[in-house]
Amino acid sequence: MNEQNVKNLVVIFLSIVLLFVVFYFLTKPLAQNVRPQYEVAETEIQTEFILVGNILNRRLEEYYVFVTNRSDVNYGRNRELLDELKDGGFIQGFYIVDLDDPFNRSFVS
Repeated sequence: MNEQNVKNLVVIFLSIVLLFVVFYFLTKPLAQNVRPQYEVAETEIQTEFILVGNILNRRLEEYYVFVTNRSDVNYGRNRELLDELKDGGFIQGFYIVDLDDPFNRSFVS
C-alpha cells in the first residue's frame, strides 16, 4: 500500500468514528426522555368460577358447584339466591361453572 491509500483509509475510519460519535450525542438525550413508565397494578385472582373438568377433583363434602349458562333466562335470579346463601354463611366452598365460557366449550356437546 502506498502512502495515499493509507491516508484515505485513516480519513474514512475517522469519518465513520466521528459519525457514530455525533449520532450518539444526538440520540442520547432523546433516549433518556423516552423511557416507558410501567404502572404496576395489583391483580386479583378470582376463585369463584372453575372449569367443568375440575368439578370432580375433590370429595363431595368439601364444596358445592353450580353449573349454569350466562345466557339462561334465570341466571340473574339464581345468582342472586346463591350470593345470599354465600353471604349468609350457609354455603362454604361454593363454585360456579359457566358453560358459555370458551374454556368449557370442549365439555359441552
